[in-house]
Parts: sequence; C-alpha cells; structure tokens
Amino acid sequence: MRLSWDRYFLEIAKAVSLRASCPRASSGCVLVDNNTKRILATGYNGAPAGESNCLEVGCNVRETNGKHCKRTIHGEANTIYYADKYNVDYKNTTLYEYFEAHNEQTRGNYYPDSSMTQNLSDFPCEPCQILLFERMVSKVICSYGNGVIVTYII
Repeated sequence: MRLSWDRYFLEIAKAVSLRASCPRASSGCVLVDNNTKRILATGYNGAPAGESNCLEVGCNVRETNGKHCKRTIHGEANTIYYADKYNVDYKNTTLYEYFEAHNEQTRGNYYPDSSMTQNLSDFPCEPCQILLFERMVSKVICSYGNGVIVTYII
C-alpha cells in the first residue's frame, strides 16, 4: 500500500529522530513545501554543531516549566535555524515531527491521549511556537511514540 503524503513525511521525521542526542527524548522534524511536496529542511534535538552532546557528557538539566536540558536545542528550532541558513521561503509549509519520550515522566508530560486537530497550546514549547509563527509555517503534524498523531494549526 502506498503511503499518504502525511504518513510519508512522518516516517522521514521518525528516521531523522534517530540522530537525536538526548537520552530523555528524541525529536525529528521535516519542513515541507505544501505545494510541491518537497523537503526544505530537517532537524533533530541535540547539542549545537561542534559542541559536546548529552550522550557524550550527560544532560545539564534545569527547572523551567518542567525539566529542560540546557545542552539541547529542540528539533523544531534546529530545523528552522537550518532553513534560515538557506533562505527558505516558509509560505505554505508544514512541519512534520516525530516525538518519542524515553522515560515515563517525559511520556506523561508530553503524550496526548488521542489523535485530534487543535490550536497550538502546550506543544511545541513556547519558544518553538514563536519561531514557527514568525516564519508563517501553517501547521505542525506530530506523530508521538504512543502512535497518536496530532495536527496543530498555527
């Protein structure tokens, strides 16, 4: 059976997440032009290029709306930063994301119970929402490690 476009890009996002360097969660993102169905950029969560990552030297966790590692850049942000380097036109784009938590606490904080379409609220995080909003990305389609797929309208 041939995959739908959404499923195709979500599977690519899942493969991208395998590059993540966070032992607590993996995120892989694919930015796609909705008209041409072309991939414009990819990104995953991890340390900035050239810096030591959590798998090498451990996490540097701090308390801010839950626990966040100061060493890690989110997959959404890495994708936007990469696209910005190449002057990507964000009009009519979708960010596809795969997110998998590697421990029970992270799962409980981030996994929705059922598939749905909703406005951005808790996911992605506020700084990533701002990046996506400022660049006029039209929506985020996220596949979670528990099998739930949620479409977030920006």
